[in-house]
Amino acid sequence: MNFVSTTITSRLQHEYSRLFLVTGRDGDCLINELGMVRALVVEVTVPLGWKALSQVWYGVQTDFGLPAPAIAVSGTDAIQLWFSLANDIDSTTAERFFTALKLRYLPGIPPSQLRLFPMSDASSVLGEKHTELVPSDRLGTGHWSAFISADLAAIFDVEPWLDMPPNMDQQADILSKLEPIKPDKLLTVLAAIDSRTEREVEGTAGPSTDMGSASDEMNDGESPEIASMSPQEFLLQVMRDTRLPLQHRIEAAKALLPYRT
Repeated sequence: MNFVSTTITSRLQHEYSRLFLVTGRDGDCLINELGMVRALVVEVTVPLGWKALSQVWYGVQTDFGLPAPAIAVSGTDAIQLWFSLANDIDSTTAERFFTALKLRYLPGIPPSQLRLFPMSDASSVLGEKHTELVPSDRLGTGHWSAFISADLAAIFDVEPWLDMPPNMDQQADILSKLEPIKPDKLLTVLAAIDSRTEREVEGTAGPSTDMGSASDEMNDGESPEIASMSPQEFLLQVMRDTRLPLQHRIEAAKALLPYRT
């Protein structure tokens, strides 16, 4: 693996290998000669950047129980989410995963502002290409890509880069807190999009029955069941109801935090 214009620490090398790299003919890489990957990267250009991707970041955790993806500034014009997979997957499976994310969380993002890696590339021998490694000095501009924490992401929706090289041990610290998506969790997401596609084809799409949906009693009127709920139970229902606006569910999740051990 080749990080541009800097020397990485062994800790960062270890975390990169643990989360994102596949074995290729010429060593570890983001995509090998068979087109297999473990890193799936969703990139949205600013100023939409984190405003759009925060819905994905929160949503995959609350709706599907996925581990949090890494957040990065691209060093050029975008914010990124890096999803780590426990197993290598091919481009077809990657595309199904991206389709699930786009339909559920990013339906209004113009294609010109959304990039998904690996992506098709006619100039590549594989027919596909992956994104640039993070951190790096992008295009020799002195603008650095870097992994960042969620609490800092919003401040980069104007200038999505660092003006100096990030501390490599701090980059390793950020990645050390992350876990890859296990195969069964990936199948849950893929099954959700397959189910939705089937309903749309049949013309019978109704309220989502994906993992995390709440009971049918949650409607515009207050049912006896809701009236008898404790505040914690009600908030949990709101957080899990995929029919509600995402912002409402995020607020419910935040309100639940003092009750979680």
